[in-house]
Amino acid sequence: MFIPLLRPTKSMSITIEFASGCLPASSCAHKGERPKCPKNCGFLMWGHGWVRRYFDKFPQGTLIQRFLCPRCRVVITPRPSGYFSRIQTSIRSIFQVLKHRLQKMGWPNGVPRQRAGHWLRRFLEMCRFHFPQEEPLERLTRQYHRGAPFF
Repeated sequence: MFIPLLRPTKSMSITIEFASGCLPASSCAHKGERPKCPKNCGFLMWGHGWVRRYFDKFPQGTLIQRFLCPRCRVVITPRPSGYFSRIQTSIRSIFQVLKHRLQKMGWPNGVPRQRAGHWLRRFLEMCRFHFPQEEPLERLTRQYHRGAPFF
């Protein structure tokens, strides 16, 4: 009896450039294209269902198609540029909120305090651990302009 060996599935997010203000239902489905695997195997990926993703500029959840590589079993989910993986608020918005907090010692209006507090705690932990001699506001600005993650 033949028992297929299932390799574990790995997942990753890739950044897709979307036009400002619109998020397509799929990055490739509207063109009928299948992306190649971003790993070294280079196989054409298969559609692997649809998932609902939430982004702060879009009031309802958006369906985005996932893709599966038949060879290395990696699953990719496209996301718009300008967003961290697993975060629904844009990088620019997070930067502006943290900058406001560090400069004025108060939260900007309309920002959930708990969410912003989480960003601030993670950022300050990173600063204390990796950059203890540097001022947090200077490090925040430097990380943002370099395009490096800042929490």
